[in-house]
Amino acid sequence: MTYGATQPSLSPDAIALLNAMAGGIATKDAGTTAGAQLHGPGGLLATPGLNKQIPNAMIMPRGLSGRLPVRPSIDTNEIFAILTGQLASTGTEPSTACAEWPLVGQFKVCKQQTPFGQQGRESQVLNIKYAGQIINRGEFTDNVLFGAPNMGDNVTAGPINWGQILQTEYEKKLGELYNGYFRDYSRFIYTGNPQVTAGSLGWMQYRGLDLLIATGKRDAISGVECPAADSVVFDFNGTNATTSGSTVYSIIANVVTNLERLSEQLGFQTRWALTMTYRAYWAITQIWPCVYATAGCISPNTIVHTMSLEEQANMRDDMRRNRVLKIEGKDYEVVIDDMITETPAAGGVVGTYQSNVYFIPLTANGQPTTYWEYFPFDAQATAAAAQMAPAGYFQSLMNGRFLQTRLSPSHTCVQVEIVERPRLILMTPFLAAKFTNLRYNVTVAGRDAYPGDVYFADGGGVNTPLPYFYPNATGG
Repeated sequence: MTYGATQPSLSPDAIALLNAMAGGIATKDAGTTAGAQLHGPGGLLATPGLNKQIPNAMIMPRGLSGRLPVRPSIDTNEIFAILTGQLASTGTEPSTACAEWPLVGQFKVCKQQTPFGQQGRESQVLNIKYAGQIINRGEFTDNVLFGAPNMGDNVTAGPINWGQILQTEYEKKLGELYNGYFRDYSRFIYTGNPQVTAGSLGWMQYRGLDLLIATGKRDAISGVECPAADSVVFDFNGTNATTSGSTVYSIIANVVTNLERLSEQLGFQTRWALTMTYRAYWAITQIWPCVYATAGCISPNTIVHTMSLEEQANMRDDMRRNRVLKIEGKDYEVVIDDMITETPAAGGVVGTYQSNVYFIPLTANGQPTTYWEYFPFDAQATAAAAQMAPAGYFQSLMNGRFLQTRLSPSHTCVQVEIVERPRLILMTPFLAAKFTNLRYNVTVAGRDAYPGDVYFADGGGVNTPLPYFYPNATGG
């Protein structure tokens, strides 16, 4: 070492990280095991001479979640009432002029309640003293992602700058946090069940669509049964749409038209969407034109089919192009939802899959009937933090939907976490339907978006082998 020489200083990248991730003092320290960095020894992109463009091959789940409206609510125990009917009149019809008439019955309501969930994630730890380093001039820092995961209408907890995610250390860590958080919790829109996390003060599941679209509804206060609030649930019990298409069409059409009539009777103009997996939609639309043309025919072997093969192909292609399913003359929107759990090799048969199909009322009379609520952190929560915590400790994201906390640094190791308190509201469960355990055949499976699923694919690694340090010519 040469005494008097200029001493090393933090790079601008490291200073930016200090401001972005390490402000304030928290009660929990950041972890001490740092995740892989972008550059420098062992970095994700530390391979000398790496091509500038990095094509994206990572898929993320898409579906209904991002299509639903989102609104804040500070009511932890909000109660929704459904007018279910009116008691029968009591008394007897009079036979004399001045006798009493029967007494009309009173209206009845069924009260429903949906609790908030609570969920969160921590970022990978970043050691800021290594931010901005490279191995040597053979390592480039201008890599850009070619393409990006298409998440449809879904939004992440914070904005992911896919253009910078492979260029700065903190964008990488925040991108991993927001992307991973969404994927980890996305399926609970269907499977969420507060009983699974009962008693927990940390993770709390909200009520997903499998509980909201159900029978056996009860009043949240009295426990009295409320059959008028029940959804329609039909169990196909393994019926295969590919081989029993007429049966599947008849049942779905029967349920859908019943709900259309019920909506009319209740004074609603309802807009529904069918949600299903991509494989289910592909298999159903493959056979739908044929069964649609012959549905209701008593003797298929004796009737004359007047729908040509070309017309059937056009109908199939039009449905797929417009993402609809034609039922009794009406096109219903279909939302392909990767968040629906699907069973491969159903019944032990390779190429046969099984999943649920949902018929969800999105709006009634122009008002959203299925939507998200969240507890807002941009009101009293952040106001209290401004008075009682160091500046920069808390930050609300996405109009207060998420709370981001900067954990106290462990020396030069920094980390953040995000928390959300969401719930899913279905105001009109009686206009919703669920078709469970439907099977269908698909010859070639596409990829799945979730680790652990049969057709999930990734590969590669999170870092690069450490560089070889050549010994000096003399002195070892």
